[in-house]
This record gives sequence, structure tokens and C-alpha cells, in this order.
Amino acid sequence: AKDFYLKALVLLLSSGDAVSAQIALERYVARDPRFEGSREGRLATALVAAMQEGDAEAFTAALDDFDRISKLDPWKIHFLLKAKRRLMHGDEGGDHVGIGDDGEVDLS
Repeated sequence: AKDFYLKALVLLLSSGDAVSAQIALERYVARDPRFEGSREGRLATALVAAMQEGDAEAFTAALDDFDRISKLDPWKIHFLLKAKRRLMHGDEGGDHVGIGDDGEVDLS
């Protein structure tokens, strides 16, 4: 369930909806109290807080901490990049930033 909850929250964050992400996070913790103390739960909590506070540095730091131990898969990276662009640029942070001509995420 941890990965499912994290993916659902990543999608909400990628849409720029930190309020719905916070509500969902609270719902997931109520359904499975173990989620809150898990690495995925701590990452989700940090990402939601960073998005609510408009803190791109905290968002990036949370991802870096998680990725040092467990590598993020390409799916999560794709949507987390969208979330970070929205965080940094508001609604202007659409797919045009960081997406190459081939439609792939440009990490350079």
C-alpha cells in the first residue's frame, strides 16, 4: 500500500493541488497508520509540506534524501519533476520545461 499511496500523492502534487494532497495524506495515514512512519510516508509528508509552503529547496532535499537509499523509478521522477516545476513556476510550469523533443524527461 505504501507505494500506491505515494504514487497517488505524487499525482496530486504534479497537478499542483497541495490541499488535496494533504487531505489524501491524512486519509492514507488513517487507513494505514504504518504509512506515516515508513520512508514513503515521510517522503510524502515532506513533499506535501514543501508544496504547501512553496519551498522548492525543501522539496528537492526530501527527494535527495529518499533517493540516496531507494532510487526513484522513472514514473515517479517524471511526475515529481512536474510537481517541482509547478512549485517553482506556478501554473506556468507545464510540460514544456524539462521535456525534450523526443517527449522524454530531460534531466540535464
